[in-house]
Amino acid sequence: MNTTTLRMKKLSKLMLILFTAIAAAVALTAVIARAVQPSEFDTPNNFSRTAKAGYASGPAFIKSDGSTLGIVWSDGANTNYAGTKYYGNIYLKSGDELDDYWREKIKVFTATNNDWGVDPAFVFDTYAIDTIHVVWAQATGCNGDLLNCDFISIQYAQCDVSEDYNTCDSPQEIFGGNTGQKFRRPAIAQDDLGNLHVVWTDENSNSIYYSRGVNPTQPGGPTWTSATLVADAPGGKSPQLAFANGRLHMVWDAESAGTINYLYDDNLTNDVLAKSDALASVWSFLPFGDYTGANPGSPSIAIVDPTSNILYIAFDMADPNNPNNFALGYSRSTDNGDGWTPIRDIPTAKSDGTFTTFQTDESRIGSDFGGLQPTLAITYTGSMTYINVVWQSDVFEGEGNVYEVFHAARVITSTTVGFDKPWTTPFTLTNPVGGVPRVAGTNGDSVMPTFTISDPNNGGGDKMHLAYLETPPNANTLDAYYRGIIAGTIDPAYLLDSDTFAVTHAVTPTQIITSIRNLPPQTIRYTLRITNSGNLNAVGVGITDTFNLPSLISNISKPTGGAKLITATKTITWNGDLAANSGITIEFTATTTNLVLPVTILNTAKLWNIASEGKTGNDKIIISKSVATRYQLYTTYLPLVFK
Repeated sequence: MNTTTLRMKKLSKLMLILFTAIAAAVALTAVIARAVQPSEFDTPNNFSRTAKAGYASGPAFIKSDGSTLGIVWSDGANTNYAGTKYYGNIYLKSGDELDDYWREKIKVFTATNNDWGVDPAFVFDTYAIDTIHVVWAQATGCNGDLLNCDFISIQYAQCDVSEDYNTCDSPQEIFGGNTGQKFRRPAIAQDDLGNLHVVWTDENSNSIYYSRGVNPTQPGGPTWTSATLVADAPGGKSPQLAFANGRLHMVWDAESAGTINYLYDDNLTNDVLAKSDALASVWSFLPFGDYTGANPGSPSIAIVDPTSNILYIAFDMADPNNPNNFALGYSRSTDNGDGWTPIRDIPTAKSDGTFTTFQTDESRIGSDFGGLQPTLAITYTGSMTYINVVWQSDVFEGEGNVYEVFHAARVITSTTVGFDKPWTTPFTLTNPVGGVPRVAGTNGDSVMPTFTISDPNNGGGDKMHLAYLETPPNANTLDAYYRGIIAGTIDPAYLLDSDTFAVTHAVTPTQIITSIRNLPPQTIRYTLRITNSGNLNAVGVGITDTFNLPSLISNISKPTGGAKLITATKTITWNGDLAANSGITIEFTATTTNLVLPVTILNTAKLWNIASEGKTGNDKIIISKSVATRYQLYTTYLPLVFK
């Protein structure tokens, strides 16, 4: 991959997106919507890479705009696995879906001993290409101890993901509460006027707050309205937002009522979030059949597209007789939220409402990660819609006593309320495709899945992306993982990880001791080995090999391994992509001139990546390895004899 393709500019990306959209529209009638297949997910990879440092990751959030993929998560300030709460820095990592590589991860927010971040979410800006808006909950007063934290602030940052080195503006506070409040799980959406809408939970009072961001791309960021209580969502937690067809839609867990509730607001310039129609816009999803008395939670809302009238809501429901036994339910609206179908079961489509399919054990993973935690995503064409759902479950189909992430889908025609086919058989997204299933009882939990599809109106476009938390081998904390089409990386963190990447540099000889001061030409043999033992392709790797005293080198042989020799500067170079589980060996010899001893000839190999060429000096160097050949003079003195 060359530098031009690696560093795509905003304008060329925009033109490509527009061209792709036009081409998709022309071919739309020929496209058939289909379900997600296991083969569309590549090998899982750990993109937070913190377990080795003893850190722990918090839930991730993933979203795509069709050419750029973004993931945000919390990481690295607490290792309290027993408490199953993970706070700290807020990280961002973006990927280029067109060239298939990850960019360098960056910090959106840097934690201190007292200030920790958690629960990040974001939305791609509709009008400013490659701009994202990130929100998260932030604590203060932690003093290094989770129990001291007061989560009383909702924070925002605007980030640019157009280049290989992403940037974020300084965080700004949307709202700061008091020590009697505990803010968690903010959600964000953007309307067709460009305004941002943010909601979040006060878990101490089970209430939901709202603020609107006006002119988000103006210098200094959006102007935020005063945070207000959402009076129409009493007893609420875990709110989720979506914008479609002129309406802001919110769904939440009405904890005290034991229902999943919904409202819409089509007054987009009002500084409060309130239901627009007392009769049509508030709908309680009441249990049915044997689900009566169940405790629903973890709602997820999805739209077919921003102009569609079709919406879906999924959630889990706990068995009142066995709180570790769950069912998945969902409802559908075909009139932009005015009316909803009765609850339907996922993925068994039973009508008796029995709890027979999924289990969780909150005593093992904690209440923060408990339940099924479903996430919806839609694939759609002009005639057919696939509703996709991913969730976590404990014991399932003999997979063993570990948490797995599962997927199922069902096809629906866009013009009818009925279904055309039953749910697909659920398959795991966290066991390797075709690999050996996990051993029962092993510590390998995969929890908190989030899921996005790059090109939903083209049947998915073969671009499926899953983010989740998992316990790596030989570790006791959760890291953030990804499965999907992006299989490459230019992240320095990957190249610096000794478990995945290594650069070895050897020279023969290393030392010559002689009594000859004027040494004739010598031959020095060099071997340079670059090994990628990880599961990602290392994209855009560059090697530059130089001498400290080039004037003392009279000749260099042609290097092996596809490396090039720049004769004028006596420099060895190599650049390209290094596939997962592969390596290259570069060998060459150097012939010296007549040497006047003592002298040390130093040879230094520097590894960098093509994306860092915009940086200067040592900022772009990732790994540097030096080897030396020392020519030392040993002087012999005649003995002095006294008589």
